[in-house]
Amino acid sequence: GVILRKTNPLRFELQSATLFNTPTLIESSRDDLGIDLFRSFLNQIDQMTLDQPQKIEEIINKMDIISPQVKGWLKRGIEEGYIEKTKTPVRYQSIKNVK
Repeated sequence: GVILRKTNPLRFELQSATLFNTPTLIESSRDDLGIDLFRSFLNQIDQMTLDQPQKIEEIINKMDIISPQVKGWLKRGIEEGYIEKTKTPVRYQSIKNVK
């Protein structure tokens, strides 16, 4: 969409892209970008856990990604069968290669 600047009072509004004839570059690639970032995350987890499972703190520090994003991707990776979570102590390890 497009962000419009309004005055009295000053505010910004997002105008839907459906009002325009062609989708923006961001809109047309938004889904692909999300998938590519997740796959990149999985590939990094695969490399990080070749020798041993990693704690979430280690993953966050090594990847330099904010904690909520890492937690969300770890949860998704577990649900989709790419990552295994061990208990006592809690650690994460890649169990399936991503292409």
